[in-house]
Amino acid sequence: MARNNLSERWEEYYSTAIQKGLKAALADVSIEKSFDEFDDGHIKLNKLMYVAMAERGLHEEMQHSWHRYGGDLGTLVPSTRTVGPVELDDLPETEQPQQPRPSGDNSRKTVWDESDYREFFKTISIGSLESLNEILEASRATLLEEFYTEYSGEIEDWVDLYLINVRIQEVLHLYAEDDLGQFDNEAYMAFAETLEAFERELYSHSELSPDHLDEYDIDLSSDENPADLLTDFLDLVDDIYFTISQQDLDEFSGDLSYQLSMVEEFYHERAWNLVTKVISLHTMHGPNQEALLYGSISDLEQLVNGFSIRMERIESECRAADLLPNSNQFRSPEADSRPGQQLPTRDEFRQALKGDH
Repeated sequence: MARNNLSERWEEYYSTAIQKGLKAALADVSIEKSFDEFDDGHIKLNKLMYVAMAERGLHEEMQHSWHRYGGDLGTLVPSTRTVGPVELDDLPETEQPQQPRPSGDNSRKTVWDESDYREFFKTISIGSLESLNEILEASRATLLEEFYTEYSGEIEDWVDLYLINVRIQEVLHLYAEDDLGQFDNEAYMAFAETLEAFERELYSHSELSPDHLDEYDIDLSSDENPADLLTDFLDLVDDIYFTISQQDLDEFSGDLSYQLSMVEEFYHERAWNLVTKVISLHTMHGPNQEALLYGSISDLEQLVNGFSIRMERIESECRAADLLPNSNQFRSPEADSRPGQQLPTRDEFRQALKGDH
């Protein structure tokens, strides 16, 4: 379908007015940094613009869908370097299109300009994050959890998956926060339960099956099921973090940051991203949905291609760093050895801890 020129002009107006209002709000509340100076600045900029869109009911006027970090306005979100504090008087007024708003939009109350959005952002809250400053200073996990809880109306069927995913992200980032030494038996058990809940939720969605993806002309083999690929990777993650929970960090042969950063990056960039590309197919709104559809299909096919090969490389790196169980450390269920002589299998360990509780 051809892009509707009227819809495009109004979409550009909304996006520009929101951005200018945000710049003015930053100046008014004395925030002196642009978004490229904040941790996860692009995610935070995207979420703030999404919230403005959602609160004004502009779902059909601005293109968006849900991706790995939730609601995403795609190309409507500018470079983080370009959004920083600017006084409203120093910003040119955004000119509204002369034509009437697209069908379905005319009944809405007065169109907001940058001044209105400035006031909106000055008092914005997302869940328990009660100010613009709190949102900008929040950790990625905190922001996403609050955002998913507050703005899950479009994705009610998927919100549990997004929320469980945040807990996985937190564990995969422990190495960067120097908190890995605290990942003990109890922490592992909680993580294992999270992984199991995640897997159950994944397989409750038939939309992830290759058969269902046929309707989008996505040709996947039976061993390229997005849910299967993600759970294969999470099995590897489970092994890694079980091993970490059973040993002191100084027992490993060197710093683990390189290997664990590979694991974290693969989860965000490929494993979780793969599943959310399917979710994006079901959550598209606004003008030019055909372009969004083709983009998600192309991304999905690229993520599937080479998935297993890249995962094998990570597994090899982790094995070389003694981050995976081997036959000398972990007993098979049939092995007969004295208690305490060798570490238990992962399943034995889980069952033993559950029995203690």
